[in-house]
Amino acid sequence: DEAERVVHHDPNRAAWLLADAAFLAVLDGELRLALELATRARSLGTGLDGLAELEVQQSLGGALVLAGRIDEGLNHLERAEQLLEHENKGLDAMAWALAQAYHWAERYEHSRGMLSAIVDRARREGAVAALPSALAVMSWLDFRLGDWTLAYAEASESRSLAAATGQRALGAFSLMRLAELEAARGAASE
Repeated sequence: DEAERVVHHDPNRAAWLLADAAFLAVLDGELRLALELATRARSLGTGLDGLAELEVQQSLGGALVLAGRIDEGLNHLERAEQLLEHENKGLDAMAWALAQAYHWAERYEHSRGMLSAIVDRARREGAVAALPSALAVMSWLDFRLGDWTLAYAEASESRSLAAATGQRALGAFSLMRLAELEAARGAASE
């Protein structure tokens, strides 16, 4: 375990590795493992730098929300958001993941506000690579809220931009959103 090897001389790196592993466990459907890893990352204590602390708080908050411990998870997500605002270094990858965790907690308008800000900034600055992830999560959110036309447009744009920027995993996520929308609309399989 790489985190255990570096924890004594680089606790920031150890915390980051554990938090990333927790996020990957969520993607793999291993919620118990995700919660265990995020809790281990948090147990490294205070004194982590801002970015490592942000990643740990976000990871633990998301895992807690998915485990049904909404209020506890929201406390960590709010702390992560405060850190994100403080760091404010164009950390769109962290911001969209945080917005997704708010979506899981059914804080839809808050999630939408964060995602809209990412998309607006990315379009204004020409940061095309930042768009696929935020658009895919927006698509998921809009599907859930019943605006299927907008959700389809967002997922389509996300898929196209992911392909154009070589972001295969996000392209797959966008395709999943499109398939979900097609199935919900009763479209025949192709």
